[in-house]
Amino acid sequence: FRRSSEREGLSPDKGADFRQQADSLDAAADELVRLAGLTSALPQDIGNVHDLPEDLLAELSVVKTDDLEDQIVTVINAYEGVADIDRVLIGLYRKFSVKQKRRFIQNKLWRMKDNGILWTVPGRKGVYSTSEPVDEVEHPEPQRPDPRDEFGPVHMDEEDASIPF
Repeated sequence: FRRSSEREGLSPDKGADFRQQADSLDAAADELVRLAGLTSALPQDIGNVHDLPEDLLAELSVVKTDDLEDQIVTVINAYEGVADIDRVLIGLYRKFSVKQKRRFIQNKLWRMKDNGILWTVPGRKGVYSTSEPVDEVEHPEPQRPDPRDEFGPVHMDEEDASIPF
């Protein structure tokens, strides 16, 4: 469209239309790159790489993802970033018409977790997330002596402290 907009003998209005079409196509391509980044199974810390040239992508070891991994990430993100295996299986079928065996998807999810693409949700078996969970340090409440304890707290004398148990 850009080359066509510069043709001799083209009316100024038609040239402007061609330039506008070229700008729209460029914007659409940029949007596709942005959307591909949202559904990519790449680790989040390296950002979007879909706009890089093919020869550079071939040199990167982190870019070696397959279509199924990208589809799984898309499905989990559709469930607000957290999904169990059943939802992944159903989402793969409904969104991509992909049917897989449960064991195969379990293994795939586990490998994606090992590669830093997914994370398990603490305390929930078989549930995966596309974002790293925040470390929550548990602060146990201080223990009070049990009033039913008939012996009460144990106190040792200095002599007793030297006795090895």
